[in-house]
Amino acid sequence: TGKWALVLFIAGMAAGAHAGLPETPRLRQFTVADGLPSNRINGIAEDRAGYLWIATSDGLVRHDGVDFHTWRVEQGLHDNFVWSVNVDARNRVWFGTHQAGLGVLDAERRHFRYYSRGNTPAMASDDVWSVASTPDGATWFGTADGGLYFSDIRVNRVFRLDPACKITAVRENTNGTNGIALTKEGDLLFAEGGGPRISKRGRDGAIATVTDSFQGKPFLSPNDLLV
Repeated sequence: TGKWALVLFIAGMAAGAHAGLPETPRLRQFTVADGLPSNRINGIAEDRAGYLWIATSDGLVRHDGVDFHTWRVEQGLHDNFVWSVNVDARNRVWFGTHQAGLGVLDAERRHFRYYSRGNTPAMASDDVWSVASTPDGATWFGTADGGLYFSDIRVNRVFRLDPACKITAVRENTNGTNGIALTKEGDLLFAEGGGPRISKRGRDGAIATVTDSFQGKPFLSPNDLLV
């Protein structure tokens, strides 16, 4: 299932008798009528300048608070369907596509670079569903049929793409992981569909179970997570 339309919380002004109280967030919804290329929103990230980067089913979008600017194939994308987006420690914009693998727009917003099965043989799939990055500059990504980050779900392995673009295996036995998240402490969280559980990889490499149930009911097959 897709994520439909773009919904943002905008801080409202406290007034009258509410003076001194915290501002109450107001909900505002953006659609194609406001300039989005599609109402299907797959991911959102914010860069250092405060721009919002939006992954849609019809292009990569930047929102400056007023207008939407869209990149499609004509502007340098290799695929208009963008599943996910992430801004790394160097302010580069990484995004996962449906058919063209993993893309990155440099910090100057001038040039795109792509990683796919064509130029990175170790990649198991060009259908990249999720992207995350760590403070040290490493980029992690998950594929539709290749597992977590750079993972081959068929053999349950997880890989890391480091800042030098070197790929190394960092975990075995991923239990069908798809969803990924990074904590403030630098730990990686995994949604293990075959676990079924949410697990954590500490900075020492140890894997531990975070939880395997919700409100006393065991997970069936967790697919994604958000911190």
